[in-house]
Amino acid sequence: MFGIKSFFKDIKKQSMDLSIDLNIVKELDEKTEDNNKKFDDKFYFLINKGTSSLEKFALDDNSEKENLKDAMIFFNEALELKKSKPEAYFYLGYISYLLNEKEIAKNYLDICTSIDTNFPNLQVLRNKVLSSL
Repeated sequence: MFGIKSFFKDIKKQSMDLSIDLNIVKELDEKTEDNNKKFDDKFYFLINKGTSSLEKFALDDNSEKENLKDAMIFFNEALELKKSKPEAYFYLGYISYLLNEKEIAKNYLDICTSIDTNFPNLQVLRNKVLSSL
């Protein structure tokens, strides 16, 4: 009898230890999810700032390349947060193309293509860049 009680006590203790471990894992998962959301929010904030700078450049006939430089800064910061997303690579490729840096543009677009071959307007821009080399 003593062996059975001891056995069940051990199982109960292990079960309690396991539930504590599971709670720790759950808390870590929630923290990771929160951090990922923060990175996603900041990433898209930077992408939006970059596209706004590009839009200012495109709409202002008197615009200097300052708006392009601002856009590049935003896209590079976004790239540092999420290297696995195609947006920053695409826009950096586009800006490089506008600045007549065709090889750099091609490199960014190659990376973008490796992440998402169906990214909007990627093939059009890629064809322009490749035909200008």
